[in-house]
Amino acid sequence: MILDDDIDIGNLFKHEIQRKFNSEVFTFTDPVLALEDFRINSETYGLVISDIRMPIMNGYEFVEQIKNIKPDMKVLLMSAYEYEYSNLPNGFLQSDIDGFIEKPVSLYKLNEMILANI
Repeated sequence: MILDDDIDIGNLFKHEIQRKFNSEVFTFTDPVLALEDFRINSETYGLVISDIRMPIMNGYEFVEQIKNIKPDMKVLLMSAYEYEYSNLPNGFLQSDIDGFIEKPVSLYKLNEMILANI
């Protein structure tokens, strides 16, 4: 699953992952819809990639919900700003995520991160 409010990023990642890993990829721009789909289909997902900054629900809140449904789900967070673990919100642990992607990300780096988490 790829969740990013920028549809172009979601589609770029989707096409690259499908090409490189021959995997089915679902993209969402709305975290509420993504979460609904995950609740219903959590067993079909092997990796979730989520942007941090989104309307309605930020990436941290989204990850917390994902982990409540499936605690062992692999999750990568991405953002367009420099990430520091000291900036994690209260109650959110570094161990809640399996990696961080800083935008802009090269497709090579994206593939590396995915390989490390599948």
